[in-house]
Amino acid sequence: MQEWIIFAISEIIARYYLKKLDQAELIRIKYPSLKCLFSVFLNQLCEIFHLTRSYKVVSIHFELTNHCNLKCNMCPVNRDMIREKGFMDFALFKKIVDSNLKLSYVALHNWGEPLLHPNIIDMIKYCTTREIKTMLYTNGLLLTTNMISDLLRSGLRRITVSLDGVGETYREIRGIAYEQIRENILKLIQLRDRQNKDLKIEISTVIFENTEDAVKRIKEEWSGLVDRIIFQPKFIRRENGRKSVCHELWRGNLIVLWNGTVVPCCIDSEGKLNMGNAWQQGISEIWNGDKMRAIRKKHSKGKFPNICNACCEYTTDITSPRFS
Repeated sequence: MQEWIIFAISEIIARYYLKKLDQAELIRIKYPSLKCLFSVFLNQLCEIFHLTRSYKVVSIHFELTNHCNLKCNMCPVNRDMIREKGFMDFALFKKIVDSNLKLSYVALHNWGEPLLHPNIIDMIKYCTTREIKTMLYTNGLLLTTNMISDLLRSGLRRITVSLDGVGETYREIRGIAYEQIRENILKLIQLRDRQNKDLKIEISTVIFENTEDAVKRIKEEWSGLVDRIIFQPKFIRRENGRKSVCHELWRGNLIVLWNGTVVPCCIDSEGKLNMGNAWQQGISEIWNGDKMRAIRKKHSKGKFPNICNACCEYTTDITSPRFS
């Protein structure tokens, strides 16, 4: 009965609230119980009533590192990122997980390539033994046979490979041969089917002005092989682009950068919206701390910080409805 109710609720949320039908399955993965959905519901009520507090954190994105092994032409990491680079201390990771054991899931990515972290497998296992679901995004370059086998044994629930275009278009964006990543994904699928069918495999494609024609080719090549294909528009920064509050400030997710700095949004690549530090403070304390309450208050009054004002990530009037 619970599974049926969750299915119905997720379909309603995706269709009528988010207006993105492909998000229904992701909602079911992120919030697998009625208790999780109820927590998110309470968070949304806090936003609706313009409260500066929100009920609770339900998920965390960990930036295991902001180092990357590629230099993609749309990404700031190896081009113009100013902040210091490093790797998250395993002790910090364990500290956060141990004090937030009721999380519905954790994502092991933000800026950078998570598979570069020397403790990535141990981090996933640490969450698995505590019954916390894990997912991550990767560029796929490090998906060797050994890495894939380790991931399959770790308990990872979902892996998404970024695949922007095909053929020469992919090389122009990512700087490496498409065939190399294609082979790695096929190897991942093959080993998954043999060893751990519970792992979901996705492909995520950012749509650029010159890659819209690749959508059909990606669908033709990967439909039926991977569990889900995600098409999303390129992030657009514009002056005075924001017209409404950012739902993420209430929804129940925080991002912990590699050095412990906590920010409310993944778009903040430089960590300017510093809400606190997970070395010194608990996640729940930061979630309803003075800084988070202040930024919620600003959004509720239409007074957006500069980085928020230029963000169009959570408005739909600027992106093509084809990709919404």
